Amino acid sequence: MLSSRNKISTRQAMLLFLTSIYSPSVRLTAGYTAKEAHQAAWLAPLVSAIFIYLLIAILSKIYEKYNSESYMNITYDITGKFIGKIIVIIYIIWITILLALYIRFYSERLVTSIYPNTNISFFIIIMLTLVAYVLRAGIVPLARMNEIIFLFITFI
Repeated sequence: MLSSRNKISTRQAMLLFLTSIYSPSVRLTAGYTAKEAHQAAWLAPLVSAIFIYLLIAILSKIYEKYNSESYMNITYDITGKFIGKIIVIIYIIWITILLALYIRFYSERLVTSIYPNTNISFFIIIMLTLVAYVLRAGIVPLARMNEIIFLFITFI
């Protein structure tokens, strides 16, 4: 059995979720809303915050009920084994594509803004190596580090 030191809390899981959703969206949302909404662009974060709050409230209630269950087991219990497997497979594919796009976006940003004569593969390899190194320690240190990073991302 894992001790509480080797687990992450529901709050840490929610912060990891928000960081993975929020930080890449900042890259696209600000420019798009400024272009489309003009002076009312400052309302975009307020409207999206309402939906994020509702999503967090729903997820929090689910995690309170299924405190020690995995995401896969929660999905199986709520939707059934067959539909749950389909949802989990779609989720894994979606997360894989999303993470690949994030790495590509950040590598492109480095190549276009700071290092224009460098091959993009160089930055992709460096980022993936860094991710592999950090994940060797497990998800717990990453979740703890994310509590600090989330504050910086939110203020930026």
